[in-house]
Amino acid sequence: MERKSMGQFIAALRRVSGMTQKQLAEKLNVSDKAVSRWERDECAPDLTLIPVIAEIFNITSDELLRGERNNNEEVMGNGASKTEKQVKHIINSALLSFKIRSIISLGVALLGIVAAMICNFGFLRAYIGFFCGMIFVIASVACQLIFGMKAFFVVNGDEFDRKTVVEYKLSIIKGLEITFSAIAAVFVILLPLIIEPWDTYMGISVGSWFAEGAIFVVISGVLSFFVCLLLNIKLANDYNIEEVETIAEKKRIITSALKKLAILVGVTVLLQFAFNIAASFDIFAETIKFESTEEFKKFMETPMDWDGNTYALDVYENETSQWYIFDREGNEIDTYYEWNESVSSVSYDWEKGDPLYIVYTHSAMLRQSHIIESVNTLFVIAYVVEILIVILIGTKRFRKI
Repeated sequence: MERKSMGQFIAALRRVSGMTQKQLAEKLNVSDKAVSRWERDECAPDLTLIPVIAEIFNITSDELLRGERNNNEEVMGNGASKTEKQVKHIINSALLSFKIRSIISLGVALLGIVAAMICNFGFLRAYIGFFCGMIFVIASVACQLIFGMKAFFVVNGDEFDRKTVVEYKLSIIKGLEITFSAIAAVFVILLPLIIEPWDTYMGISVGSWFAEGAIFVVISGVLSFFVCLLLNIKLANDYNIEEVETIAEKKRIITSALKKLAILVGVTVLLQFAFNIAASFDIFAETIKFESTEEFKKFMETPMDWDGNTYALDVYENETSQWYIFDREGNEIDTYYEWNESVSSVSYDWEKGDPLYIVYTHSAMLRQSHIIESVNTLFVIAYVVEILIVILIGTKRFRKI
């Protein structure tokens, strides 16, 4: 072979091997423009790439640098098998590139949370925050799909043995599972912005967002875990990585775990539902009861603030605060002034004939609200514990296979 410059020599080797500039660039994890510049002798490959290029074309580094073969034989393309070092370099480069791009995709999704926080806390527009965040989530999913498809076919062809190709593709799929699970978590974090507000022109508090978002993230994580597990079992079956008996046993473990989880969560949901139904009747609120109408009127007409502290009024003729007392038939029997601001609501019990006045104060209702919130928090913790127990038991059984 006539002696050429290194760039001309690379071009000749590439053509004989039947490769395009883009194909060579993908194997070296560089751009096709870089390969074009090498072949035009505008610049030279990085020194770390010299051994890799030499191995791709089945020549020595010295031959590549000199621009000719030592034995003056024509270069044989497609016939030389790749060395272990070259294959390892190509796979590692492709995986590193995919990981970096996956981080970029996840970063785009996280920007959606930042945008949502700005809209919610800065402008009190929770709905707008949700849709702004969704724009970034959708962009993140699109980017990851493109990056995944591109990385999936980098290691392919007759030059790679089946085991190498399968291991590489499974690594890419595992990376996709992790990234999409993280993006799904970002999506569910945004859900409280569109579920919680009762007004489109309102934002939600940090506490409400965090509490509901944490619940959604746990649910999303469990679903992602089982979906990825089932997908991995299917891939193991498709690529014949595991024995049929092993795959069947894993399926049985997952089915059993899902049944147990459904039973545990179902029972807890029923208990929580029953608790909240009971709480709606104010059974956890302390009440003040009066059997005498005069005692009830005296209490209602005592000036008190929301916390139950008494104070003096300058003027008592406040007709706007006058209320009426009715009997069972709806006839007016008495009136009183509601100067007691600590009262939240009043109900009547006529079972004994004479009315029993039941008073609920604001402080009592607030204490009840704290009790309900605390118990519901315990229910959420119970859900998380149940899920973790089922996952740990399933994982332990998996390891025994």
